[in-house]
Amino acid sequence: WGKLAVSAGINALTALLGIPNGELLARPDASELMLAAARETESVAAALGIELLFDAGERVWAVAELTAGNHSSMLQDVRRGAPTEIEAINCAIAREAARQGVPAPVNELLCKLVRAARGGENNHDNSQHPA
Repeated sequence: WGKLAVSAGINALTALLGIPNGELLARPDASELMLAAARETESVAAALGIELLFDAGERVWAVAELTAGNHSSMLQDVRRGAPTEIEAINCAIAREAARQGVPAPVNELLCKLVRAARGGENNHDNSQHPA
């Protein structure tokens, strides 16, 4: 869940914005969304009884700093025209959040934005999957 929190904060945003990881930190709106997605993931984990060994917000910020010049795997997938892992990251978090009754609006939005940008890639029947 720790790695998932970091991936949730970085991957979809960098893919949507077409920027390297560190650029998220230079854009206040992007960094706010990055932190929110990571913290929502931490809340979902907590609802499942899983305690992260670190603060998700602090960790995602540190990883974005340490990998500032890197292009996330999701951004690389988008650039190659390959399927992304959005369903296994932000969409999965949003679905589990809904099951647990935990709000995860940022993860849900990132899921839908990547799907929309990719022409509905891996889109599931929304009546069964709220995210």
